[in-house]
Amino acid sequence: MMKRLTEKEQDYYRLKDYQDPCKAIDQLGRYEDIGFSPEELQEMVDRQKWHVVAERDLPPKPEIGMKKYLITKVREQDFRKKMVTELYWDGNGFYHGLFSSEIRDILAWRELPEPWEGAVK
Repeated sequence: MMKRLTEKEQDYYRLKDYQDPCKAIDQLGRYEDIGFSPEELQEMVDRQKWHVVAERDLPPKPEIGMKKYLITKVREQDFRKKMVTELYWDGNGFYHGLFSSEIRDILAWRELPEPWEGAVK
């Protein structure tokens, strides 16, 4: 994690390092060169985050049908091991598909990554 260059004072930010403000401005400029707003970057970070089911951090109920997520679960053949797979969430439980039984031992979930942009659609 990057060391903070700013600190918040009431409703605005100010530079922390008064000895070398050029270093801070250079670093902030590199962030701007990336081309994403802080909100867009936070959304990307949140999409990559694993949500722990034991903490009752469950996905929102889909408006209609089911939504697919990447999940980590306990392996059925060996409970000491974990596996990552895709499952559907209907707001009540995780399933392989529409007519399957609920999958148990889910440890965590996260959003699926976006498809590679160069992929043929």
